[in-house]
Amino acid sequence: MSRSRNFTCYISSPDQDAIVKSLENKVTWYIGQDEVGAHGMKHIQLMFGYKNAKTVDAVIKQTQITTVQIVRDPEATLQYCTDDRKRDPQGKVHAYGNIPAFSKKADKSLIEEAIDKYLY
Repeated sequence: MSRSRNFTCYISSPDQDAIVKSLENKVTWYIGQDEVGAHGMKHIQLMFGYKNAKTVDAVIKQTQITTVQIVRDPEATLQYCTDDRKRDPQGKVHAYGNIPAFSKKADKSLIEEAIDKYLY
């Protein structure tokens, strides 16, 4: 079974903010946003990471989030999880920890822009 440090998920639950907040005791970092889907479904699209690699099954068991996937392209996933065009106008950006810059200089500026623009 594949292992990774970086994962993405979709959280659609009445207590989705509490679910995201609970990740602070489990993951090293996360970033994402409130979104509204094509059919009006409000949800949180999130990317998160661990210090050590884990399997999807281990992450699902630990977080109780069933829509977890391994991130194959961190740069594309980061952009997807912070895309202004999909953000709920009444929603917010969720961020915690030191989000890695991955491999491109542009990633760090994207993270800083999302955090500065929507958290402060």
